[in-house]
Amino acid sequence: QAALADTAFLQATLTDSIKEKSYFYRELDKLKLKYITSHTNFVLIDTGFDANDIFQRLLSRGVIVRPAKGYNLPTCIRVTLGRHEENIRFFQALAEVLKEVGAKETL
Repeated sequence: QAALADTAFLQATLTDSIKEKSYFYRELDKLKLKYITSHTNFVLIDTGFDANDIFQRLLSRGVIVRPAKGYNLPTCIRVTLGRHEENIRFFQALAEVLKEVGAKETL
């Protein structure tokens, strides 16, 4: 309850979240990837490739995402927004993986 009473902390957290989500969308647009905008702390991204393969390749780089294949979205991954440095690392790893799987035209 103390955290909820700290309105300055709540405002700073909300501002950071909005800023990171905007960063996320800009980076996804640069990669020409489709995604669903969200009011939550995660984004659903259509990679255009097998989600389980993308998941495994990202995992091997220490990046954890959730494949959405079980929701009948075979090429989508769900990514939770992190701190800025974590989001930078995610996009570095994602770019590497997309190159590996042959998505050079999106880069």
